[in-house]
Amino acid sequence: MTCSFFKCLGTIARPVAADLRRAWIHALLALATVAMAPGAAAQSKAGAVSQLQGMATAQQPNGTYRFLARGDTVLEGDVISTTERGFAVVALDDGTKFTLRPSSTFAIDRFKQEQGEESAFMRLLRGGVRMVTGLVSKRNPAGFEFKVKTATLGIRGTSFDARICGDDCRQEGIAPQAATAAVAELSNTGAVVARL
Repeated sequence: MTCSFFKCLGTIARPVAADLRRAWIHALLALATVAMAPGAAAQSKAGAVSQLQGMATAQQPNGTYRFLARGDTVLEGDVISTTERGFAVVALDDGTKFTLRPSSTFAIDRFKQEQGEESAFMRLLRGGVRMVTGLVSKRNPAGFEFKVKTATLGIRGTSFDARICGDDCRQEGIAPQAATAAVAELSNTGAVVARL
């Protein structure tokens, strides 16, 4: 069987081109996996969303967002935000539970619960949160820190409320003097009210 030069070249080139395409696809997938691996390895599971009303998102350290649903995993490094009509209840793996108010932003900067390395550092960036702490704060009372814009607090196995508010406090009838008195009154029981 004989064929012209161009016809034979086409017969050989088609399978080679298909193999090259497959090789490129495999190479690109491998590069994407390697590029994503450091971000994935840096974030470990901290807990899960146990209840959700409205919408909530989690922003990862690399800047990507994901919408949260009930049962979704929450990772160390996530910044969780609720919409103005939503709230979220998150249960961390050590038994800590927190409820984010509507229009709140909360960061889980560090959450380690391995034996001997128990520590947590969380920040309230906007809105309000109610929290009941778990094993991390019981095993290492000095290792559980909570921060608002004006203060960093050490939490030692307790429950507390924290809220950053401006005009919304005035709309709810909380006077600045009352908020200051609440801080002094509740500090003995472990509750915190933060007003800017």
